Amino acid sequence: MKNRSKLLLGIGLFILTVVIISCTDSLDKTISFVESVRVEYSDCNGCQECLLDFSCPENAIMFDSTRTKAYIDADKCVQCMECINLFNCPEDAFTLVRDIIPPATLSGLNVYSSAIGELIIKFQSTGDDSISGKAYRYEFQLLNENDEEIITDFEPTIPINPGFEEYWIISNLEEDALITVDIQAFDEMDNASPVASAVVTIMGNHHPPAAINILYITDIGSDSFQLNWSAVGNNGLSGGSAEYYIVKVYTDSITEENWNDIADYEQDMIPATPFTIESLQIEGLELSTEYFAAIKAVDDSTNVAPISVLASATTLGAPDLTAPAAITDLSVGTIDMNSFVLNWTAVGDDNLEGTASSYIVKVNTEIIDENNWNDIPDFIQNLIPQPPSSEESLLITDLDPLTEYYAAVKVLDEVNNIADISNLANVTTSSLPDTTPPAAITDLIAIGSETEIELSWTSPGDDGNIGTATGYEIRMALSEITETNWEEAELLAGPPWPLAAGSLQDYTVDELELGNVYYFAIKAFDENNNYAEISNVPNSQLIEDVIPPSDITNLSVYAGYASNLTTIRINWSAPGDNGDIGTCDHYEVRYSNQPIDDDNWVTATLFNDPPIPLTAGANQFCNVTGLNSATIYYFAVKAFDEVGNVNNISNSPGGKIVFQINTGACHNCANCINDCDQNAIHQGAGYKYINPDQCTACGDCTCPWNLIYQAVVAY
Repeated sequence: MKNRSKLLLGIGLFILTVVIISCTDSLDKTISFVESVRVEYSDCNGCQECLLDFSCPENAIMFDSTRTKAYIDADKCVQCMECINLFNCPEDAFTLVRDIIPPATLSGLNVYSSAIGELIIKFQSTGDDSISGKAYRYEFQLLNENDEEIITDFEPTIPINPGFEEYWIISNLEEDALITVDIQAFDEMDNASPVASAVVTIMGNHHPPAAINILYITDIGSDSFQLNWSAVGNNGLSGGSAEYYIVKVYTDSITEENWNDIADYEQDMIPATPFTIESLQIEGLELSTEYFAAIKAVDDSTNVAPISVLASATTLGAPDLTAPAAITDLSVGTIDMNSFVLNWTAVGDDNLEGTASSYIVKVNTEIIDENNWNDIPDFIQNLIPQPPSSEESLLITDLDPLTEYYAAVKVLDEVNNIADISNLANVTTSSLPDTTPPAAITDLIAIGSETEIELSWTSPGDDGNIGTATGYEIRMALSEITETNWEEAELLAGPPWPLAAGSLQDYTVDELELGNVYYFAIKAFDENNNYAEISNVPNSQLIEDVIPPSDITNLSVYAGYASNLTTIRINWSAPGDNGDIGTCDHYEVRYSNQPIDDDNWVTATLFNDPPIPLTAGANQFCNVTGLNSATIYYFAVKAFDEVGNVNNISNSPGGKIVFQINTGACHNCANCINDCDQNAIHQGAGYKYINPDQCTACGDCTCPWNLIYQAVVAY
């Protein structure tokens, strides 16, 4: 907004359309517009007259070599209008556009009350034009339960730069009041963002400690990690320190439902004052195991806070002490006046095994060795290592012509074990400019499948069929692509980096419509933007998918110990996307009190949390929750592919959650029989047993030796 403000001049007139200003227009004509100057890419022909024949006093006119278009850098432009009044653009591409863009919706709105009578409001600041620039002001109001405005002496702050957190505190509010918070951002033209709203209850003076909402794990080892959190107060987030903590560490998710079933982690932490970052070392853990952690704070009246947010981490395996192998075949490919291509064969994460994590590349005008390695700046690159024996290439740029350079590479793994220095590559840059484009691709092939079209071709070189090109433009259209309509065809995102000339390359196109015939063409370009001629133009289309996943015939109920009285686990072998091939898209799992078939499938209850499908043939399971104990449930499953093809209904096994006796350890006393009102417990040969058909899972039966347990029986 700093550039637009220089054109306001106190004028309130708004322009409803884009106005093109020619070189004959005067400044008097333009000052009535509340506008910013820019170059329209669609009208710019890339002639560069604005750079060659006109000198912008702020050097704000730039050139985009990729698009061969000119543009105005908004951070440099001071709106002096000289580019409009003193220069005649041949395409009238300089334009003025009015401000009609409001600030974006406030994101991350978080309102809470952590102290008595106090309200805290946090949100991410927005911009003047959507998320660009800085908004002008905020408006907010507080409403009670009757939608009546609550009057306070709080004044909203002046907006800060977009993306940063705004933090407001409003005090002296009514305790335990339910309040609605509404906030809007405005720009200097009174364009307003949508209203952001939230509801909060103001804390009174009878609250337990607040739930810990910042909990995270650091310093993960093979048998330990450090648990960190932000301390809460004795009363919400105030009232001094809490009295003590209850810490749970478990190998499964921790919830309010299983909190009391999990042993406390022994510790003697003394809580710190609110908002202090506290840490506890958790030890005695197993290798390569996922753990979950949660905390509750307790105040001096033994009021217990709600459960904290959940933190999780997986302990490390045995430490990695093996570095990647040293690169031994570093060489130079294409050479230019200010660049060259560095080539080598990828090594592994552990010597020649696995895949490394990153490279350190050094380029210097003197010989590189271990003695001066740390003194030479890294060549900035983000090359991701490929699997061992893969061919790697890196373009080294910003070099001087006719200069001798040395290059070397080191390889790092994920724990920063570093390889020895590679062999040294040596090259002298050329003095001649590169005017030779890559060769035209002549063997482009397009092959359609059910969901995508696969393109493949042989890569050209940087100069004809020599070296390695810099990039590709891949375009798609619903009709034949030619040089004439090349720019009108859709430019596809994310093309692959070119490989050395003569290599086979491919690219996958998805999100296509069935029934359309698609045409494809490619142009390669080199580092100097020399573009190849258009490739051959193949066409293809999607193949209709009519094959459903294979039928599930081995659905079974997991019989045995039950974790609770509301869950039954079912198992089956995963089908594929097409029969037994691939991975299906999703499952429907249903249950009923009667065996399920095609006649009652739609009336059976739909379980709303089915598992994500695994690859065909894998063992798939689903924990069906929300069930009643002592009730026989029958289950069935259907699998769907991504276009809605569905298999036949599975077999329909049943299960029931009851109590059972460990008969092998039973002491044959009469306690459990005397406790059962359903006559479900019977005498066996030296032991007692529970008839599942008579058991109602009331839980009244007791055993001095804790031999009665929850179980699922199959039907």
